[in-house]
Formats: sequence, C-alpha cells, structure tokens
Amino acid sequence: MNRIDMLWHLLLLLILYVVDQHQRREVRKKPRHLLFTSPEAVSALTTPTVCKPSTSATVSDLSLHVNGKLNCRLNCTLDHLPRPADDNRRCALHMWSGKMRVESSLLYCNTCTVTLCSECYRTFHVEADLVEKKQEIEKKLRRAYNKNREGRNMNDETNRKNQKKT
Repeated sequence: MNRIDMLWHLLLLLILYVVDQHQRREVRKKPRHLLFTSPEAVSALTTPTVCKPSTSATVSDLSLHVNGKLNCRLNCTLDHLPRPADDNRRCALHMWSGKMRVESSLLYCNTCTVTLCSECYRTFHVEADLVEKKQEIEKKLRRAYNKNREGRNMNDETNRKNQKKT
C-alpha cells in the first residue's frame, strides 16, 4: 500500500467513526415532550401582559446619547416589541422634550425599560440623534399635544352644555 492509499483509508475510518458516534448520541437523546398540553396554556403565553416595572429608565440628554445608558434602543437585534404600559405612567419622550404629560395610548419597552406613547415609540427606537433634534421633535410633539388638548377641551365643553340642559 502506498502512502496516499493509507491516508485515504485512515480518512475513511475517521469518517466512519464520526458517523457511528453521531448515531449513538442520537439514540441516547431523550424523546422530546410537548411543553403545552392544552390550547389554554398556549393562549396564556401569547396574550400580552401588562408590564409593571418598579422604575423606568431616566430619559435625559446623557442617556439618549449614542454612548449613553439607553444606547440599546438603537440595537435592532434586541426585542423591542411594545407591551401595554402600567397605569399612572407618562410618555418619557414627551416629558424629556418639553414637559408634556401624555398618559394615553402608552406602550412599554421591556428591553429599554421606557414608557412611550404610540407616537414616540418608533422615533425613540430608530432616530440616532435625538439630542440634536430635540427642538424639532419638541415642536412636532407640541403641535400634536396641543391639538389633542384642544379636542379634549371642546368635548368637555360640549359635555358640560349637555349636562346643563338636562
């Protein structure tokens, strides 16, 4: 037998050994059992739950900086799926940009530990230079905030007039 034939023979034996070991491991593996035995168990896991954090992350110029504590907000490989926020929360981006208290349609990001309104959620997770665009963001949010307040005030006045008539 020449040298090349010996090498091929050894390579073949090595491959057979590896395949044999792999097959033995497959036999030793335990059979997988279903983790969920009923549809109710699955639906309980897929139903969104209200997150109740003890504290939320502080949104500030420093924390929003690209190297700040909230730099995870820009990492698209992390889970930033919105969850319903707990009661008595406010939109952190509205508060940071112009001390506007928005308490409706709030979402919570468990990864960033920040409560945001539905309007700010995407901006917060996509816009890299929030600090540089703070004034622009404040103007945009202020317009929407004032428009919503005017709408609520008009509804309140209409409700008061209707109550006086009855």
